[in-house]
Formats: sequence, structure tokens, C-alpha cells
Amino acid sequence: MFRSLKRLIDDRRGNFAMITAIAFPMIFAGVALSVDVSNALRLQSELQNANDTAVLYAARHFQVEKQVPTKQEVQRFLDANFGGNATVMSVTKNENSSEFTVRTEAYTQPMLMNYFGVRNQRREVLSKATMGVGGILEFALALDTTWSMNFENRLPGLKQAGAAFVNMLMDVRDRGATVKGAIVPFARYVNVGVSRRNEPWMDVPRDQDTRTYADVCETRTRRVGCNQWRRDCTPAQTINHPARPRTCWNEDGQQVCSGPTPAWTENRPARCNDVCVQPVNQQYQHCQRRQTGGFVTKWNGCVGSRDYPFNVRDEFNGRKFPGLMDITCAPELLPLTDNRATLLAKIDSLWPDNNTYIPEGIMWGTRMLTATQPFTEASGAGSNNAQSQTHVNRKALIVMTDGMNTIRASGRWHNDTNDSAEPDRITLEACAEAKNNGLEVYTVTFGNQVPNAVRDMLARCASKPDYNFHAASNDALVNAFRDIADQLLSIRLSQ
Repeated sequence: MFRSLKRLIDDRRGNFAMITAIAFPMIFAGVALSVDVSNALRLQSELQNANDTAVLYAARHFQVEKQVPTKQEVQRFLDANFGGNATVMSVTKNENSSEFTVRTEAYTQPMLMNYFGVRNQRREVLSKATMGVGGILEFALALDTTWSMNFENRLPGLKQAGAAFVNMLMDVRDRGATVKGAIVPFARYVNVGVSRRNEPWMDVPRDQDTRTYADVCETRTRRVGCNQWRRDCTPAQTINHPARPRTCWNEDGQQVCSGPTPAWTENRPARCNDVCVQPVNQQYQHCQRRQTGGFVTKWNGCVGSRDYPFNVRDEFNGRKFPGLMDITCAPELLPLTDNRATLLAKIDSLWPDNNTYIPEGIMWGTRMLTATQPFTEASGAGSNNAQSQTHVNRKALIVMTDGMNTIRASGRWHNDTNDSAEPDRITLEACAEAKNNGLEVYTVTFGNQVPNAVRDMLARCASKPDYNFHAASNDALVNAFRDIADQLLSIRLSQ
């Protein structure tokens, strides 16, 4: 009997099955617990990512609509990105800053804890996003103000878009950010302002007035009465005006057309007039002061080009800019300022003048944003890393034109041309100079008649493909300027 019991104890057959039977619940519990933990971590990560996207949406909504989105609006956005099993608890904006907060919750059903009565586990996440400027933001608007801006009501559209752009950036400035802007209207020339005549970087001859005057008298006759009148009458007439065909011509690179005019009939009624046939005349001496010689030479603030390659260089280096006498040009440029009213007033004062030479707009816009002469209002070197989360010093040049280069530089003077190849090459060199100086270059073509070659050139001018825009209408121009402002007003996650 003892031998049998000893053999039973020493027999190891079936031990694995027994151990497995005893350990299986623990193994199952461990696997289930690991699945629960993994699912919870996965839900937490996915919910956080979706909530981060939702808070960025809230900030973007505020930029466009000027109001914080409702919980329902953010919920619809979250449902589209998270599958519909998360609930937005709150959407808030800090009144004293541009920080947005979205708080969201979701539930997961556990595997193991389900057997202990825990049906759902709650997960809550919080995301914050900041809208604004991290560091210094300086921008220059180089705006085409040529004759063609009269067409299709473009100039009022430009004023509307420019004002909206300035207001978006100045709203951030009013909340404590460092934001400055400059305006550079351009056409055939750029106007730096007559007050800068004596700047060390300007070469302007003195105004001259060599006119001479003398009193000149002459005998004139005037009628003082009439001794005899005659009544003249014309009968009623019917005049047939023929049809006129459609005619077109080119103005500042734009095709302008009139007509066709259909044939029409004009009916003129009978008319009678009294005509004096025996006037009573009187002679008298008329004297006035008249110019008898000399001339006036005056500078109105317009500048020409320096010799190549200095016409596409930012630095002064002792190469003065030529002042051009006896001509008028675009409205005077406005150097960097943080004054909203001054910027808006400059945009509102724009008027159309002359033909298009894009390189000068780009170069003077660049000179607004660099700290060296001729203009020194800008801060130090900029950064062209638009993806950086902290822009220590961000500088943006926005170039808008509605047409092609119809001007080429011939020394200091800019002359009309039918061949845009040479000024287009200079345009691209000016763009390269801007980018070499650390500027982010945004380009906008405006209107329905911008040639494809110009659109391609401006796309190459932009720092990145998504920095180039085409606006066929006034509304599209407003949207393009708003999109640029959105890119400059970096929305970034802060938590």
C-alpha cells in the first residue's frame, strides 16, 4: 500500500494539465488586463490627436468668422474625425489672449473589468491652441496701382482686401504682439516721398524755376447791344446712325474693348433761335501777366533704377538712387509702422497711374523689411523658416499685380516695351534677392486677364507653392489676402 502511494506521488504524468488548469484564469486575466490597458492607451492617444485637431479648427474658425465656434460646430468636426463616440464638453477662448481650449471625453468598454461590473471607462483630454505671432512679424504690401486697376472695379477690391489684411494682423498687434507693416504702391516708378530728397542714399538735382514774366496787353471787342435780330429755325429731322463693329486695343497689358453698337434712329425736333445781325460792339484793353521765358524743374518723389546689378540689390553701398525730375508716379510709399490707422489711410488713398514695372515694387518692398539703408525701420535679419513654431523674427513680402511687365529699365529711366522677357528676368532676380534676405515672399495675381506666363513667373517668385495665389475677382482677392494673413498668424498647439 505504501509502495502504491509512493508511486502515485512520484508519478509526474498529468502535472502540466493540472498546472495549466490552475494557472489558466490568471493567464486569461493578465491577457485581458493588458488588452484593457492597451485599448485605454490607444483611445487616449486617438482622442488626444482628434481633440488637438478640433482646437486648431476652433482657432481657424475664429480667424475666418470672427467668433468662437459653438460646441455643436466643434462636435460635428470631431465626429467627422473620430467616428462619433467622443463628446465635446467645452469650447472656450481666453478673453485676455488668443488661446483656445477644447475639452473632450470618450468611453471604452473593458474586457477584464467588465466581469467585475465595470461597463465603461471614461477618458478625458484637454487641448489648447494659441493664435498669434511668436516674436516679431514685419510685412510689406507691394501693390500694383497701374491704370489697368481701373478695370473691373479692381482698385476698390484691392482696397477692401488690403484693409481686411491689415486689420487681421493689427488685431493681433493690439493683443500685445510685435507687428509692423509697410505699403509700397508701384507702377512705372515708385515714389519715396519728396521729404527724402536730402537722404544720403538719394541723388536728386535741385528744383529750378527760371521763369520770367511780363504784363501783356491787347485790344479786345465785346458786344454791348444789338440793333437788329433775325429768327432762324431748323425743321424736325430724322437721323439714321449706322451700326459700329466691336473694337479692341491694348492698355497697360490689358485688352480693352468697346462695342459693338447697333444701328439706331435719332429724331430731332424743330428748333428756333434768335440771331443778332446788327450787334453794337465796344473795344477795350485787356492786360494780364504772362510767362515770357524760362522753365520749372521739380522733383515729385519718383525714383528710377540704379545700374544693373544694383537695381536688384537691397544694399545701399554708396550707390545712390536717382531722383527723376518733372514726372509724377504712384502714391508715396509708407515705411514700417505699427499704427493701424496710418496703414489703412495709405491703402484708402491709392490711385491708378501709368504702366507696370513689377521689379521696382519687389525691390522697394524688400528694402522696407531690411535694417540697412535706404530704410532702417526694420528689425534685424529675418527667418525664412515658415514652419518654425517660434518665429524670432518673421518678415513677409506680399506682391500683388493685375498684369504683365510693359516697362523695361533703360538706365535710370523706365520706358515702354512690347517685349516683357527682359523685365520678367529682372523680376525673378528681384524675387531671389528678397528670399536671399530671409523674406517669405507671397505672390498674388489679380483679374481675368493676367497672362499665363505672368502667373507662372509669380509662382516661381513665391517662396513656396502654397505662397502663390490667383484671384479672378474682388471676393477672391479678399480671400487670398485672408489666407496669407492666416499663414502669418501661426496657429500652434500650446498644450
